Amino acid sequence: MSGARLHTLLPELTTRQSVMVVGAAVIDVIADAYALPWRGCDIELKQQSVNVGGCALILPWR
Repeated sequence: MSGARLHTLLPELTTRQSVMVVGAAVIDVIADAYALPWRGCDIELKQQSVNVGGCALILPWR
């Protein structure tokens, strides 16, 4: 659907029933370490990937 068509349809939308969304977002940053650090020491990490996920529960709401 084109952006122009979507722009003309959006004002015509009406609310049929309210909903409540309860959810959570999770971001995992995966990194590679050459060794585990000693207590109080810092080490350099190499970022491997970032994964985004989450969950949600959608409930009818009055």
